[in-house]
Amino acid sequence: MYYNNRLQASTQFNINDIIELKFKYEDGSIDIDKFKLTGNWKSKDCDYYQEITLNSPLGKAIYMKELKSKVEYTVNDKLIVVDILKKIM
Repeated sequence: MYYNNRLQASTQFNINDIIELKFKYEDGSIDIDKFKLTGNWKSKDCDYYQEITLNSPLGKAIYMKELKSKVEYTVNDKLIVVDILKKIM
């Protein structure tokens, strides 16, 4: 059972993980970028990735989700579909 929990944790996106996400917007445009989920109330600037907070719409949508899964969230009444592509760190 311990092994299964460790395996599951390695395939889920958690706080301080850096992952690559693919965004699909309603207008058909697509963006791919790297993000780090943080428990801090304020995100920091970084050249390698964007930091997002756990309480943000995106942070809530991806927290503890499996890699290779698809999630959806809305901002300003616009649907955004996100593919969780891979864990970087």
